[in-house]
Amino acid sequence: MDTIEKIKNTKAEGCVTIIMNTHQTRPAIQQDMLTLKNLAKETEERVLSLYDSKTAEAILRQLKNTINTIDFSRNDKSLILFICAEFGHYLSLPTSVKNRVVIDKTFATRDVYRAMHETTIYYVLALSRKQARLIKAVNDHGEELKNAPFPLFNPEYNKQKAKLSPDDIEEALIVEFFNDVDKALWEVIHNNDLPVVIASEIRNYNIFSKISRLKNKIIGRVPLLHEEAKVHQILAEARHLVEKNLEKETKKQLSKLEKAINNQRFLTDYTEVWNAIQQGRGRTLFVKKGFHQPAVFVNGHVALIEKVMKDAPLVVEDIIDEMIEKMINQKGEVVFIDGNQLDRFNGIALIVKS
Repeated sequence: MDTIEKIKNTKAEGCVTIIMNTHQTRPAIQQDMLTLKNLAKETEERVLSLYDSKTAEAILRQLKNTINTIDFSRNDKSLILFICAEFGHYLSLPTSVKNRVVIDKTFATRDVYRAMHETTIYYVLALSRKQARLIKAVNDHGEELKNAPFPLFNPEYNKQKAKLSPDDIEEALIVEFFNDVDKALWEVIHNNDLPVVIASEIRNYNIFSKISRLKNKIIGRVPLLHEEAKVHQILAEARHLVEKNLEKETKKQLSKLEKAINNQRFLTDYTEVWNAIQQGRGRTLFVKKGFHQPAVFVNGHVALIEKVMKDAPLVVEDIIDEMIEKMINQKGEVVFIDGNQLDRFNGIALIVKS
C-alpha cells in the first residue's frame, strides 16, 4: 500500500493533520520552522485535552519523530503532516494551503487531492552511466535538484571503461551505480507518490527499471539528448509522455462515466449528489479541474451562490471540497477532469453504487 492509500484508509482515534505553507529560500525557511513549532504546540495542547494519557503520548511521540525527519530545504509550497498513534508521514505539495490543525477520526486529505490532481507534477531522472540528475517539474516548468543526494556521479566509469569490456562494465559497475541512484531516488520521492519519467538510453532504462524498487512510479522513458542537456530540453521530451499518460487515464475514467450515464447510475444535481454522498452511495465523484463552488443550504437543498458572504449562516465556502473530503473519508474515488468535458454537468458528476 502506498503512502496516499495508507493515509486515506486510516481510521483511528486521534488522526492529526497539520497543514502549513512553506518556502524554498532562506530566511523564510527559518520562519517555516517556527510556524511548525507553533502548530505542533497547538496540536499538543489539543491532543492532551482530547485523549487519555497513553493515546496522547503515542500521538505526540509520532509527531516529534516525524518533525525530526523533515528537511526544510526540500520543501515546496506547502507541507502536510499526518500523525496518529501508529505512524507519522509528511508530504510536500506544490500548491498553497491554509495553515491549520485538524484532529478527527480520519485524516484531512482534500488539499493533497487537489494538489495531486489539479497540477501536473512529476519527476524526471536524467540517467546515464556517468551521472544521474533529478528534475522536479510542475507542468512545463522544472528545477534540477542540486542538494544531496542529487546529482550523483560515477567517478569510476572512465577508469573501468579502459579496462573492461562493455558487458563487464554493465555487471561490475553500472548495476552498482544504478542501485545507488535508485536508493537516492527513493530517499527523495518516497513521501510524495509522484510519477517518474526516465530520460536515458534504452539500454540504461532497461537495466534501471529492472532493479528499481520504484517500478510502480515509473511511467516510461524518453531519450536523453546528452548528459548535460538543459532542464527545458529534457522537459520538452518528458512533458509529452506525461501528457499522454494523463490522456490515457482521463479517457479510461470518462468511459466509466459514459457507461454510468447509459445505465442511469449517475447524478449531477448538486442536492442529489450531496445527499447521495452523505448516505454513502457515491462510487466515483468527477470534478472539473480548478473548479470551486460556494453554496448555501436552504431547506435541505444546496443552493449555489456566486461568492461567499462573510459570517453568513449555513454558507459553505466550497461545496466541491466538502464533497471531495466526504468521498475520500468513505474510501470513494475522486477523479479530476481537465477541459470542458464536465461543463454540461455544471462541473461535477457522481457515479452511484448499484
